Amino acid sequence: MNGRDSSSKAIVAVVEDRPGVLYRVSSSIRRRGINIDSMNVSPIGNSGFSKMVFIVRAEEETAEHLVKSIAKTPSVLSVELLELGESVVRELALLKVAVHGKRREVVEVLRRCDAKVLIDEGETLIAEVVGAPEELNAVVELLDSLAVLLDVSRSGPLALRR
Repeated sequence: MNGRDSSSKAIVAVVEDRPGVLYRVSSSIRRRGINIDSMNVSPIGNSGFSKMVFIVRAEEETAEHLVKSIAKTPSVLSVELLELGESVVRELALLKVAVHGKRREVVEVLRRCDAKVLIDEGETLIAEVVGAPEELNAVVELLDSLAVLLDVSRSGPLALRR
């Protein structure tokens, strides 16, 4: 998610873990003409339920109507709207970096960002970093100015109410 602004919100739904539920929930969002900035779906243990987190940009009234619409979707147990500024928001990024003679500087940046080097192949590192989306943007920007970012994979933000 780039450019999160004050209209960014998290819609968190607990749903039955069944085929087609994601399609029905995302269709509710699509029908309102709202773009999904990011989305994450994960099972809740072995309960047979999953949690869906959608990050969208919408005005408050539109988002509230959307939540009511999603709540009426079959297989949705609960849905809530979270203001990102009032929630705990974290994201995971995997970064593949070619150090090209700047290994010490790259490792120092990763250390300062509490990143974990997962694979070290000399001239290439794969690291993971967890943080707020804005923090990950800063890490990516810093590494991109220092070395060659070969690949970046981000989970998209996850959110929990405080």
